[in-house]
Amino acid sequence: MPFENLTGDTTLNWFQRGISSLIINGLGNSSELAVRDDHTMFEVMESMNQLYIAGISPSMAREAAKKAKAETYISGSFQGREDTYWVLVNLVNTESGEMIWTHKIEGDLRSSGYLVLADSLCNEIKNFLEIKALKEVADFDFSEAYPNSAEAYRYFIEGVNLILTSDYESAVVSLKRALEIDSTFTFAKFYIAFAYSFWGSSGSWDQSVLWTQKAYEGRERLPAKYQNWLGMWHACYYGKSQQDILRYCDLLEKSGIESRLLWLDIGLTYSNFSDLYDKAVEAFEKVEEISL
Repeated sequence: MPFENLTGDTTLNWFQRGISSLIINGLGNSSELAVRDDHTMFEVMESMNQLYIAGISPSMAREAAKKAKAETYISGSFQGREDTYWVLVNLVNTESGEMIWTHKIEGDLRSSGYLVLADSLCNEIKNFLEIKALKEVADFDFSEAYPNSAEAYRYFIEGVNLILTSDYESAVVSLKRALEIDSTFTFAKFYIAFAYSFWGSSGSWDQSVLWTQKAYEGRERLPAKYQNWLGMWHACYYGKSQQDILRYCDLLEKSGIESRLLWLDIGLTYSNFSDLYDKAVEAFEKVEEISL
């Protein structure tokens, strides 16, 4: 939607449609997103007897988005003075009207710097939407990954898929690429440890121990239920307390995580670290159940 000019300066009214067009053009380059163009939105607004200008009410914007068959829509405003302006953008779920993401960026609208501002804002929106789109089509084994970069997430998905096909060497390469892009990507570190633990090459076990520690150090970036998974690995490699290992296994079984890799790991932990073979069989049966 056109952005609302809250600066009180009518000479900046051009930016109302300008920022909208720049975002549309930027998002249109994404292979994950389907973006309605300016002409489509103009026709939608015209069919509603509404001018395609700023000042569109939230209810009108939502109705226009429904007519355009858009799952989400972007609205926003800008304010400030002289050489410092703030652009606020909101991403709204069309069906529910719920605001699902908001972001603010600062820049100068009175020079060519507005292009840098618009490009930066577009990249933020694009990254968020692409991660959201990738999660919606991803298998549960990697839909809850918590990345900060869509590009890193693509490499992560590639890496986990390679683990599932037992190509551990290639998996490590892909996961390390994800980590080069997003150094805070805890799950990329963890699955590197996971891949090394199955690889079986010289030094791979030591690498698995090393990457387990790296992932464990970033566990706070994950929800508690996934922190328990890292805790279990850390207990197996470092603490080696049977009580702690079994406590983590129990917590993970009750976590509700429907991941084949998790349940495979629980089964292997029961058999390799605790000699609880009946519990291991139950976990492996869960892997088969999820795979059906």
